[in-house]
Amino acid sequence: MLNFRNEHLLYVPLILLIFSLPLACNAHIYSVENVELIVYRDGLVHVIQSLICNETYPTVTIKLLASRVENVLVLDENNSLLDYELTGLNMTVYSLGANRILIEYDTFELTSMESGVWTLMFNSSFSLTVKLPEEATIVYLNDVPMMIGIEGNRTILHLSAGFWEISYVLPITVPSETEPTKPSETEPSNKGFSYPIELVFLSSILGLIIFSMIFLFYKRKRVIDVSQIFRKYPELRDDEKNILMFIANRGGKIFEAELRNAFPDIPRTTLWRMIRRLNKMGILRVIKIGGQNQVELIYK
Repeated sequence: MLNFRNEHLLYVPLILLIFSLPLACNAHIYSVENVELIVYRDGLVHVIQSLICNETYPTVTIKLLASRVENVLVLDENNSLLDYELTGLNMTVYSLGANRILIEYDTFELTSMESGVWTLMFNSSFSLTVKLPEEATIVYLNDVPMMIGIEGNRTILHLSAGFWEISYVLPITVPSETEPTKPSETEPSNKGFSYPIELVFLSSILGLIIFSMIFLFYKRKRVIDVSQIFRKYPELRDDEKNILMFIANRGGKIFEAELRNAFPDIPRTTLWRMIRRLNKMGILRVIKIGGQNQVELIYK
């Protein structure tokens, strides 16, 4: 049996205080303001996490929901990029001077699919919101959410901290066959009407001239040098550089649909996240033209 003198017992509270100091300090380094998980049909999960942090601390270390992440974006309250390091699930952000941090990343690690049933599974130390894919039907929940809502065609789950397993199914979309449009009986028919040969010839010549002018314009347009952008943003990945060079070779502007066709190996959602990341970095801007998004290179 161990014997302690009374004076030795005086050191016990002091030792406990010393060991509890890091825990007490960590509570004052940052607090989680909001966490949102947006789940897409292909299993991609986009995580958005906002923190309120103590600006006097040089770094903030937080635990991510997944270890395999991509398209990581870390910003302060002024939308300035912050440096970070990843070690497994831990992210260390060099946040000196920042009082708010926004972290965004994509991951396929949280979802799996078997026999047509998707499962979202994660363990969180904080409460969060999950937005399931459009028209998803929940078939299993391991616990009762704090709240369930609807936003458009998405089911929104407000979840408390802890382990969560959510299974859902997606509807199979089959393209509908449309019948050929029949001419209206009241509309005049062009059947039997012929255009003069002179008009056809002049139209062909005019079309050829216009085509030649457009071709010469694209042939002579200036190719933008993106090397300056690469030097300014050394953190750009190879796939992002390839996209920027492709846009530059097209005169600095391109529709998002053309960009998807040019890079078929990049998933649509991943490409969209890349464009959004480059937009926040001030390299690209997205302009709505009609029903399409035009991606424009910002160069100075």
